[in-house]
Amino acid sequence: MSGEDARRIVDEIKDIDLDDGVTFEIKEVSNIMDEMEYPGICFTMNAIMGKLAATMKIDISTED
Repeated sequence: MSGEDARRIVDEIKDIDLDDGVTFEIKEVSNIMDEMEYPGICFTMNAIMGKLAATMKIDISTED
């Protein structure tokens, strides 16, 4: 999976409106595990609800 594909998928998922007042904002995208057989991508995000924000990370790694 390319970085562009992963970004598109995460964007689609984070934009789903569950009518719960929580929104997600991607802050950073970085490559991880470059030295491994199956490198990956890390998404650092903020989950926002009103004035509250929590940082979260999603790591994605796939093989062919």
